[in-house]
Amino acid sequence: MAAPAPFQLSASLLGHAMDVKSVVAPTDDLILSASRDTSVLLWSRVAPNHFTESAKFTEHSHFVNSLAILPPSELFPNGLIASGGSDKIIHLFDPYHSPLEPVYTLTGHEDNVCCLYASRESGRLISGSWDKTAKVWQDGICVATLRGHTQAIWSVLEIEPGVVLTASADRTIRLWHGETCTNTFRGHNDAVRSLVHLPGIGFASGSNDSTIFIWGFDGTVIRQLHGHTSFIYSLAVTPSGELLSTGEDRTLKVWRDFECIQTIAHPCGSVWCATALPNGDIVSGGSDGFVRVFTRDPARLADSEALKASGNIPRLNVFESASNQVGDIDKNKLPGAEALERQGTKEGEVLMVKNGNVVEAHQWSMAEATWIKIGEVVDAVGSQRKQLFGGKEYDYVFDVDIGSDPPLKLPYNASDNPYAAAQEFIHANDLDQDFLEQVANFIIQNTSPASIGQTSTSYSDPFTGGSRYIPQATQAAPPVARAYLLFRQANYSAMTSKILEHNAKIGQDPSTASYALDAGQEASIKAISAILQDRLQDASDRLSILDMARLLVLDIAVDKLFGSHKIVSSLRQICSVDSLGARLQKDEETNLMLALRLLANACGTPQNKGVMASNLEQVCKLLTDTWRDTANKNLRSTTASLILNLAVLLSEVADDSLSVDLISLLLEIIKSETAIDTLQNCLLALGTLIYASGSGKEAAGLLEARQIVSSHPLIVVGDSSELNAVSRELLALL
Repeated sequence: MAAPAPFQLSASLLGHAMDVKSVVAPTDDLILSASRDTSVLLWSRVAPNHFTESAKFTEHSHFVNSLAILPPSELFPNGLIASGGSDKIIHLFDPYHSPLEPVYTLTGHEDNVCCLYASRESGRLISGSWDKTAKVWQDGICVATLRGHTQAIWSVLEIEPGVVLTASADRTIRLWHGETCTNTFRGHNDAVRSLVHLPGIGFASGSNDSTIFIWGFDGTVIRQLHGHTSFIYSLAVTPSGELLSTGEDRTLKVWRDFECIQTIAHPCGSVWCATALPNGDIVSGGSDGFVRVFTRDPARLADSEALKASGNIPRLNVFESASNQVGDIDKNKLPGAEALERQGTKEGEVLMVKNGNVVEAHQWSMAEATWIKIGEVVDAVGSQRKQLFGGKEYDYVFDVDIGSDPPLKLPYNASDNPYAAAQEFIHANDLDQDFLEQVANFIIQNTSPASIGQTSTSYSDPFTGGSRYIPQATQAAPPVARAYLLFRQANYSAMTSKILEHNAKIGQDPSTASYALDAGQEASIKAISAILQDRLQDASDRLSILDMARLLVLDIAVDKLFGSHKIVSSLRQICSVDSLGARLQKDEETNLMLALRLLANACGTPQNKGVMASNLEQVCKLLTDTWRDTANKNLRSTTASLILNLAVLLSEVADDSLSVDLISLLLEIIKSETAIDTLQNCLLALGTLIYASGSGKEAAGLLEARQIVSSHPLIVVGDSSELNAVSRELLALL
């Protein structure tokens, strides 16, 4: 049988302001999408490769996470759409009725309704929730509640009337006949996020462990599919029987006969969901707010201008394609894939292995305790030999394949700032700003000598370089942070070189020459202050200055850089942050991340505590304005670290006036956090605020902190991990 044509972009639909968490398609010409922006949008086809927003459903008061299509009935000949969200409510509405309003509403769940399934055979609706239960609804009435899972239920599936499968964060899949669990399927080693029926075979499950299991209904594992490098969020099946999978690795994968036949990379942090149209086209929803349609039919392909405007470029994958030449690396001296069976020694450690004739690069994740494949090594020319690029010599020249021929070249010198080099590469090749962190982290990991064979029992925060709270087994200590997290790690020589480069430019311009650095420290401080506040227009330049500034405040009074009452307002101006709720661009998010690290460092240094204490209200307002449920992992991590430092500062100055605001923000972050280290810092900050403040503890109770923490899918009852030890102590404090 000839291989099917690859899917290509047909249309990009932008109408949501936040992540698209679920998509369904009742017909070839109608798509519905649910988003964290609290809305459900209806998209109607107006041309073969174009949909337009035709209606908006806005009854939910919080994130909308799930959709399902109920089949037509005598009472509702158009069928109904069910939507569930973090407001614990399920709404049902007629997509063909205007205005869109609920036909009826289902209540009963006690937490986020994160999954829905509608049976075309029985007309029943199945819902799953973070409250650890699934419910079966018939004609608007709950006819069964399935209890037994110990953690959130992430996916539900009816196999036949009265027979239901549920998948949970407790790593199990349960089979139910009525309200009785008749079998428990175990195999995944992390949360099971999605289920889909495979007619004639059984069913498939996707997990945070990045694997897809193919099951028989008797619990037999028929196959395991490997290909994703991070959490798998959704599964779907096309009319032709192909399996679709999406995940945190930014991809939608197409599987046929248990083999991945296509990977569709997306220019966003996560691909949350996918579905198939009756005509065989596929639809995805991403963390960038886009709904994307892909087709194999030439008549429905996007035109070149639409393709360019959509930003739908493949995932930038350093080391994407194989090559016979791998720089200074001798393939014959590399270990085989069996080397991946050993554990890594530190977060981000890179290991190269030979797999056949291909050299693969893998990176160690402390959070997931596994090696994550970065890609295949094309060329990594080390400093043993200089390389020419653009008429200049470089210590490194990396090949970067984004589907172009030939691959793009990424030049880098050991004295460069990795972030600045990454930014220049992105600008030079007109790439998506979303790639900045990926490229910079790749440069850092692959141009620094690795520490091989060294182990340590102490923990080093990958973002701050500092240690974190470790619960003691011998005593029941409250989950309170007693030290500040400081962002000390940096490539000082590279940063200095970049600052001097900026200084040379300033000195050559008569209008700015007076700001150039001289030999005195005070003049240097004033010069940097002037650059920070007035002189930088280009985002990549701002990045280097902010990176230097966050280190300066470890030893210098922050008010000398900004003035006592202009710290936050200056940072807002530099990062293009206003209070109107507009989402930041990717380069603005990176600048904001460095600005928040600067504030975190200022909190934890003696010479700056007083100034920070007098600016607490403005800092809290900045965090509230910039949080907006960002999907940028580094920004989320930095936000949590800054809140932790603010909590410690509040406890030291005995001021609990802002505790309630910080607790409210923390709980919003905790609800959607998937990174273990960030979540743990949030829990520590929450514990610190509650322990130090009576009003903080009262506010935590009113805001349902205990329920939010205890129901979080990453917190597993009985697990001995450090995260769960902290959570147990926090729950005891609550």
